Amino acid sequence: MSVNQDQFITTVANCFLRDTTLDAIVMKSKTLVNSNIAFNVQETEIRGGEFHKLLYVFNFGRTGEVTLTDARYEPALVGINCGQTIQNQLSSVYVFEEKVVLDGSGNGTVTLETPIANTKAYVQIADKSIVTQTFSGSNFSMGAPFANQEVYVTYQYNENVDMITIDGTSFPKSYELVMEVKVWDKDGLKEKVQWIFPAFKPSGNFEIPLASDSPTTSTMTGKVLDDNDVYGYKKVIPVSGAITYSAITADVGEIDLHSGEDYTLTVYALRGGIYAPVTLDNADCDFESSEIGIAKVSADGKIEYVGDGTSYITIEYNDLSDVVKVVCLAI
Repeated sequence: MSVNQDQFITTVANCFLRDTTLDAIVMKSKTLVNSNIAFNVQETEIRGGEFHKLLYVFNFGRTGEVTLTDARYEPALVGINCGQTIQNQLSSVYVFEEKVVLDGSGNGTVTLETPIANTKAYVQIADKSIVTQTFSGSNFSMGAPFANQEVYVTYQYNENVDMITIDGTSFPKSYELVMEVKVWDKDGLKEKVQWIFPAFKPSGNFEIPLASDSPTTSTMTGKVLDDNDVYGYKKVIPVSGAITYSAITADVGEIDLHSGEDYTLTVYALRGGIYAPVTLDNADCDFESSEIGIAKVSADGKIEYVGDGTSYITIEYNDLSDVVKVVCLAI
């Protein structure tokens, strides 16, 4: 992964929300049409002197926001935004405009569902007006003036449904949000990037557009909350090859050892720029002493006093190397 190599993100993220209390994924999406991460920092300018020059900028108040828009109609997003679980239970719903042909006395019967007892039949007649009638079982009567007419009846019946309650007292909880995108360069897929936010709190605002010329999408927006002084992490996962380094260095350049003492080296790999040093596994490095009669070094980087004098420990990792000076002196 070269520091200066051209890389591109050309797609939206996959994502999931995890309830950290239940340790359960409550929503997972691979069909986002939009995913956006935005962090903003507030600032105060300090000006002074001739011409009121800008002397200093004080930064504070970092705020993170995430927007997710799913191509699917996703009921879970509605429940999460309402702070509610989806309940499957018996509840009243409607039949819209069942067509009924009245008999010669103006009587009709609905057949698609069984109306709830003591509920009404809302009957649309030929002039489009709606007349309210009382059911007797599945039957209702419009009277002789409507004999043999075709009408449309709307009525309530009971059905087991998945129901989300939208109330004024329940609001979203926070979840762990994980988003993953793929990064490409001229040779193809380079790496995957995961954005992990331990505490993402949906805003509770949602919009479900219903249009004739496009599918309905589900949208969620929310803020990233502080979690033990951390908002989140960006983690880069190599795909097409190993990370490359520009140099290696030991944690010390020179050490003094006395009789009976030892020291285990820590080796860092450097990438340059703003990249932090990476601690290498000593098992992946080769260690060699220039004077094994003075200082010996093991395969895991442990240097031990042997005799008085100076020795140089060479460390090699791939085609990179570093040298540590060891001065041994008995006491």
